[in-house]
Amino acid sequence: MLFREGDPCRAFPFVLDGEIRVARGTPEGRSLELYRVGPGDVCLLSTSCAFSARLQAVHATATRLWPAPPEAFLTWMAAPAFSEVVFGVFGERLAESIGTVREIGSRLLKRFEQRGWIALGRERVAIVDAAALRTLAEGGEPAEARPEA
Repeated sequence: MLFREGDPCRAFPFVLDGEIRVARGTPEGRSLELYRVGPGDVCLLSTSCAFSARLQAVHATATRLWPAPPEAFLTWMAAPAFSEVVFGVFGERLAESIGTVREIGSRLLKRFEQRGWIALGRERVAIVDAAALRTLAEGGEPAEARPEA
């Protein structure tokens, strides 16, 4: 186990062999894989943790790696060649996986439907309350729709 949910960032992992499997736990106790990191790749959440010194919100397992101290990683980021690789991986991952795990998206859509903001059907989503969705997108807290009497 490389790190568990809630662990502080103690090392930046460089994969030597195998891969890191990064996952998030669900309230039901299941594990949803977010992504994998192989040799020469960069763990996005470990990078974010190294910059912010915040606790991990996911857990990860790996086969063989070299754990660099976060302070060393941040020092290396000052070197243009190293930072280009790291931010290059960020850009690739962002382009590859804009969005989220399908199950999380489905759960969110179901919650929106329960609140009366959308209507779900076979291969379609109908917007019922655009104003509520707009308020949510702008960072506000929309009022729950009331069921019709």
